[in-house]
Amino acid sequence: MPAEDVLARVPLLAGLSKRQLKSLAKAMTNETIEEGSQVTVEGADGNSFFVVVKGEAEVTVGDRTRGTISDGDHFGEIALIDGGGRSATITTTSDKLFSFGMDSETFREFVARNPDIGWALMRSLCERIRAAESDSD
Repeated sequence: MPAEDVLARVPLLAGLSKRQLKSLAKAMTNETIEEGSQVTVEGADGNSFFVVVKGEAEVTVGDRTRGTISDGDHFGEIALIDGGGRSATITTTSDKLFSFGMDSETFREFVARNPDIGWALMRSLCERIRAAESDSD
């Protein structure tokens, strides 16, 4: 399946045109991560954003499991945007995790040319904030 077709199934990217998705796919790198690997570590510096193509990973904050991510999910956008430390540890749980990745400079250039992705990202972050707030109640 072409990369742009995989990206089209990601809710965050759903509003992008076929041309924009092709452009995004060309800007991203393919990543294959082995089972048990920590893709991100809470608090560590990070400047990459990932979209899971195939596989699963566990999301932990502190010593608490917060959920899992799998095909079509994305992560890394908070540290990518604000340059701060990672907000969670992502550890692969499937045999392999296949993903597309993008660094902050490339992402910033892409968003500047495609403001729809910026809006979608803000909506996604708001959903995560609301979910975190409801979890703390």
